[in-house]
Amino acid sequence: MAGLLAAEFERRVVQEAVPRIRHCVSLLTEAQVWQRPNAHCNSIANLLLHLAGNVRQWIVAGLGGDADARDRPREFAADAGASQPSPPELLDALDATVRQASAIIARLTPEQLLATYPFQGGAS
Repeated sequence: MAGLLAAEFERRVVQEAVPRIRHCVSLLTEAQVWQRPNAHCNSIANLLLHLAGNVRQWIVAGLGGDADARDRPREFAADAGASQPSPPELLDALDATVRQASAIIARLTPEQLLATYPFQGGAS
């Protein structure tokens, strides 16, 4: 079961989803990646930050045991500017996070897969 899950995550997320995201973002300018359609919407950059933060919190910290240093409000508050990551940097961060998550999933035992885990500071 653990091997199947690891292989499926590797195939669906690492080999398929992230390259698709990378391709779509490559078709846009940096301004388009950071553009918010209106004040109530997120930019693509916000969504990339959020996706990486989510994977880091739930898999890298939650299953892998790393410290959860996620700053979720910052993911959505980030706006275009000199201090913000470029689209390639956002994509590289997502890719690195997903690869780290894939390695963690590959190490999980069947017992660990069946265990309950505390997330977002809550009980398991």
